[in-house]
Amino acid sequence: MLRLRTVAATLVIVATISAFSSPVTQAQELESGTWTGLMIPPGGSDIEITFEVTSTPDSLGIKLIAGQQGSFDLNEIEYSEDNLTFTFSAGQLISCELKKKANGSFEGPCSEPSGEEGLLIMNPPKKD
Repeated sequence: MLRLRTVAATLVIVATISAFSSPVTQAQELESGTWTGLMIPPGGSDIEITFEVTSTPDSLGIKLIAGQQGSFDLNEIEYSEDNLTFTFSAGQLISCELKKKANGSFEGPCSEPSGEEGLLIMNPPKKD
């Protein structure tokens, strides 16, 4: 009986060590830095914009900077390798659903509560 307890305790220790030493699969990170882009509001003129992206394995923060129109913190950000969705408030709640393009940029519609849609383009940071 004592030997069975010793074997069981050893197995628990080995399993615990294995759990802590195995590689952890980390969530895909969006590249940190200044992304550039274009916002094309419904019925409006193109607006050059930038995005300040801060990305770690545990969090993702993005600020949209639209010149004289102001800066907007993005909320409800969800990112996977091929999709980026978020909301922001610019007098009304805007919801965006962007898809990743072959060149690494993201593009997709942003919807107003009225159902009108604009287009948002987000290009990755330029390489030096």
